[in-house]
Amino acid sequence: MSNYFDVKLPEFKQAKFELWQNLDQNQLQSLIGCFEESEFVKPKGSIYERFSALASKQVALDPKSKKDQILIDKYYYLIKFCLHREFSLVQISALWSLLIRTHRVACETAFGNLDQTFTYFKDALLCYAVHRPPFSLCLFQPSQIKEIIDYFFNSYFKQFKFYKYVFSTGITVDLNFSYTNQPEPVLSEQNEEQNELDDSMLRNESRLLNDLTQIFEENNEQEVDEPNAEVKQFVREYLNQHLSVVKADLLNEEIFTKLGDKKLSAQKRNKSGSSTKTPTKTPPKTK
Repeated sequence: MSNYFDVKLPEFKQAKFELWQNLDQNQLQSLIGCFEESEFVKPKGSIYERFSALASKQVALDPKSKKDQILIDKYYYLIKFCLHREFSLVQISALWSLLIRTHRVACETAFGNLDQTFTYFKDALLCYAVHRPPFSLCLFQPSQIKEIIDYFFNSYFKQFKFYKYVFSTGITVDLNFSYTNQPEPVLSEQNEEQNELDDSMLRNESRLLNDLTQIFEENNEQEVDEPNAEVKQFVREYLNQHLSVVKADLLNEEIFTKLGDKKLSAQKRNKSGSSTKTPTKTPPKTK
């Protein structure tokens, strides 16, 4: 049980104000430029392809990795949401950092921590909604806060179990029970005899099946050109259906006879051991 306590358990974390921690202004501006289209310059590839190639370099992600593809999708739709709401660069940087920190808290443990993650998200979002420097700055209006909460709830917390399954480390628990003052289980003679009978049954059954298949193959080779081959094939299939029933009856009779013989021999040995007694010499009588 010592390994169990090495696993990180869910815990509530204190949120803090962060800005321009993951991307600087130039990197964020270049990512936003992937969404801009010009009539004179036609960039190569789609918007998502350009964004994926640029984000993988700036955030150190691998587009071929499935996990990194999921993160690239989250960043892509986050910037798309911010541009649709006409957020500034500072506001986009704040939401980018908020998404990364929320995802890090959610995946730091393999146990369920939805309450802890959502509480951290609300506390971190308040750091950008209340003007209380240096602990928080008012970057978003109440209407914008409502839109941000709806976006994170629909795009992240509704799929919370999915992100936990993909990004959290798996845990395997091995249980081993040991009881004191308990003798080790020993196979009885009856179990050993039953195992021997099972082995002999399997050997006999495989030998019988091999013999039957060989006989059927020889008959098939001989009866290919005969006019009544279809009738014989029908009879052969009918016999095959009932062959398993006959084999089972024969094997059951063999088991019962072997068990009966062994029980009789054991009873005879017990009777012979009890009937044979060592003679004792009586001392002579003294007058």
